[in-house]
Amino acid sequence: MKTTRLNTPLLDSSGGEEVVFSSRGQHLSRRDFLALAHGVAARLRGATRAVFNLCEDRTQFAAGLVGALEAGVTTLLPPNRAPRTLEQLSADWPGALFVDDDFIRQTLPRVPEGSASVDPELDAVILYTSGSTGTPKPQPKRWSGLLAGSQRIHARLAALVGGLDGLHLVATVPPQHMFGLETSILLPLHHALSAFSGRPFYPADVADTLATLPEPRALVTTPLHLRACIEAGVKWPKLEFILSATDVLPLELAQQAEAVMGAPVLEIYGSSETGAVATRRTACGEAWRLLDGLHLEMTASGPRLHGVGPAPLALNDRIQLLGDEHFELLGRDSDLVNVAGKRASLADLNLKLRQIEGVEDGVIFMPEGGERPAGLVVAPGLPTRAVLNALAEHVDPVFLPRPLYRVNALPRNETGKLAHQDVLRLFDQQRRPG
Repeated sequence: MKTTRLNTPLLDSSGGEEVVFSSRGQHLSRRDFLALAHGVAARLRGATRAVFNLCEDRTQFAAGLVGALEAGVTTLLPPNRAPRTLEQLSADWPGALFVDDDFIRQTLPRVPEGSASVDPELDAVILYTSGSTGTPKPQPKRWSGLLAGSQRIHARLAALVGGLDGLHLVATVPPQHMFGLETSILLPLHHALSAFSGRPFYPADVADTLATLPEPRALVTTPLHLRACIEAGVKWPKLEFILSATDVLPLELAQQAEAVMGAPVLEIYGSSETGAVATRRTACGEAWRLLDGLHLEMTASGPRLHGVGPAPLALNDRIQLLGDEHFELLGRDSDLVNVAGKRASLADLNLKLRQIEGVEDGVIFMPEGGERPAGLVVAPGLPTRAVLNALAEHVDPVFLPRPLYRVNALPRNETGKLAHQDVLRLFDQQRRPG
């Protein structure tokens, strides 16, 4: 017997005058946003089955996403905008349209006729992983799952800070990333808060943008960006909290950020596959706490997460359960390296490398076919021998990266992650003579 699926409203139609997105001096109400998204839907309906949403402006991105949903079109979110990446993905999606900021600006708003709705089981978006551990992989997300994830994050953050109504978010992460999508797009779309349309980069611009918004306000960022913010020496306006994800946030960095920026730093654990899974206040040494409705099961093949989809998801991380709600991360199985009969974690080696005074950035990894780790380091004025000597004080000699090359910068993406193939490519360039 066939089951009939009832479509669900795309957005809460109440609060039409609430601001959902803002830029400097301009504020977009929920009613006007829906009209813009309805205009996008009219352009996409029947024209394609999928779109690549490349919008950099958060308002335009959200209009493209909601318009595509209303038209029954899947949104593809590539890991980057590199021509080679887009060419490869386009081959898998012939006929897919490219939606960018200009596409949305050229769209005429339309007054919605009734409430827009969407099939909850539609593959609303397909994200592609960053490739930090290999080739980027597609991760389809149903609309019902995205909506549930947004509700879980909102409930946790509201409980931690005493409510989110009227909050103004500024995010330095792109909306195409799962962290940016869940926090800076889905939260304002479904709850009584707003997000800044732009994506300020330099710390002074981040602080200035926050200062232009009324209280309460919060910053959504990454550990790499957070470090730049606390080292910039700028004055920070009052913040309710700072939200960090995409990479491990060291305890010392979290404590420095709270001291310099005057706000609690909340960290999210999650992935493109799962969305947000747990939170902790890192500076206080807290263990990870699962979001409500999620459950971890330890199996012989590793941890499995229940509650984020129709079936349990296997996690790539090694986890130690601390009761029903809390756990500690012990690293990834793929992160462990074995040299001369000894085992070490690449994540731990990288943490120790980046904590060396004078080191601005660095990565230790296993080269293809290599028997011991190699490394790349950004350390102006610091000889590689000095880096190795400092690292040798904290790690076994067999895990010292050989060779270790100094470079001007690492090929990090917009969220601060390093794609494994990009690291190998830079490493090979350093090895070539001349």
